[in-house]
Amino acid sequence: MLPLELHAVTTTGHESILAGFLAGAQHIVWIADPRKAEELPTLQRELTLAEALAAGLGFDMTGRFSILEEADPDAVEAALFALGSRPALEAKRFAPVGGKRDVARAALAQLHAIAPDPSEIIALPEGAPYGRIAIAAEGCTLCLSCVSACPANALADNPDRPQVRFTESACVQCGLCADTCPEGVITLEPRYSFRTDASQASVLHEEEPATCVSCGKPFGTQSTIDRITERLAGNHYMFQSSDQIKLIQMCDDCRVAAQWTMPNNPFKGGERPRPRTTADYTNARDQGLSVDDFLKGD
Repeated sequence: MLPLELHAVTTTGHESILAGFLAGAQHIVWIADPRKAEELPTLQRELTLAEALAAGLGFDMTGRFSILEEADPDAVEAALFALGSRPALEAKRFAPVGGKRDVARAALAQLHAIAPDPSEIIALPEGAPYGRIAIAAEGCTLCLSCVSACPANALADNPDRPQVRFTESACVQCGLCADTCPEGVITLEPRYSFRTDASQASVLHEEEPATCVSCGKPFGTQSTIDRITERLAGNHYMFQSSDQIKLIQMCDDCRVAAQWTMPNNPFKGGERPRPRTTADYTNARDQGLSVDDFLKGD
């Protein structure tokens, strides 16, 4: 038995658990203070995730990882000796550098190389920090709200085309993209992928850009323009005529220019009053009128 003191058992992540298993541990037991049982669900989630990852590669993980809530030294000794012997892996060395996610990926790569069943994709329990997302293309308007919400830069746009790109290895399955999506077309799939394309950006959804009906410049997505046109045409007082509806299908510059030539130009002010001159005041005085009355008669 190799004891390791921790500041708190909850500091253990699945990356450390997998590294211990890869190093040849038959069992890994966390001895926790029963008075701090409220801290253990966090550790249990990490154990469940580590077991799912290793079991997904064909390893027998039954009873490998456990939590022992006990403060009596004699009871701890009895529980540890009762574990019995289990076949262990031949110890493997790897460099645990980088963050926790990097260490986990390094350990999993080593386990994948010696796995009884080296699956390319491992299904994981809900809440796992690995996975991908799916976008229902028929409902997506490419508003890119999901891109703005992603804290891990797993989602990105394309400055040259209406497009959403996704890098699976960066996704932490936080769900912010799904919560932010105004159309509700994003779903999460917790899983771990060993495929090489998991670390490369792939296109989840793209569309042809909408082009301005006046100058031909691309300025948005066609589905968005079509949807706005459908909702506003004839249903809004500002979009009753065909010329008004065309404004929706124009870029910013052409839309402003077109409104200057429309009869109900919103930028056109009222008629400016004629400026008063010295002659107006002189003529009004000669006629015995106030300048206001004189200008009204004029």
